[in-house]
Amino acid sequence: MFWTIVIATGAGFCQFVGSLLGWRMTTHPIDPNNPHKKRKMLIYDGAFILAGTCGIILIILMASRAPIEHAHLDVQAGPINSTDTWASGTADHKAGFLVVGQPLEFNIWFTNVGPGVATNVGTRQRSFIEPDMSTPSEDDALEEFKKRKSPEPQVGGAILDKGAINFSTAPGVILAPEDYDNLVYGRRVVYVVAEIPYRDDSGQHVRHYCAVLQPPQSGGTMIWHFCDSYNDED
Repeated sequence: MFWTIVIATGAGFCQFVGSLLGWRMTTHPIDPNNPHKKRKMLIYDGAFILAGTCGIILIILMASRAPIEHAHLDVQAGPINSTDTWASGTADHKAGFLVVGQPLEFNIWFTNVGPGVATNVGTRQRSFIEPDMSTPSEDDALEEFKKRKSPEPQVGGAILDKGAINFSTAPGVILAPEDYDNLVYGRRVVYVVAEIPYRDDSGQHVRHYCAVLQPPQSGGTMIWHFCDSYNDED
């Protein structure tokens, strides 16, 4: 803080000197008959250029010392209807967020929890059905995501100020009756994987996200676990 004040004061002083020299030359021009006119003009011109150059350098130095504000994205997965649980739906059709003949879909919500602004925020995301909560299942979901993300276009281009929230939908397979039964009875689990590129004051970043939905528990609460990998931000 101290050096920032010193640099700012120096830049202001350079501007003052430049203005003073300009005023002096305007109100008190050098006598054209003065035998030392050329020498005085060189001194005035040199001083004016020096003051301006020093001011520019000090302003650049002050700008380079300004703190870089980073953005950071917190990501959470959830059902399309935020009130849905494993217990939602009807007596004959629990887990109302799972509909046979419709795509498996979950939302990913991302919040900028950093002090900086995130710009050009895009997303790529998918939902997968895997055998269980294990390293092989996680690896398979991540490998499938990496295969699919290359040909699929990036979605979005949003701007997220500090505290701002946005979401995107992670699609999956069309649910067959056996998929529904396997998920509702805990014989299979859902993995949601996402890649969220964005920019902030420090440059380009990518937020990776991977989570698995725990099989149904008593009470119907939906519990998500982070994967062991692919939850970093670079």
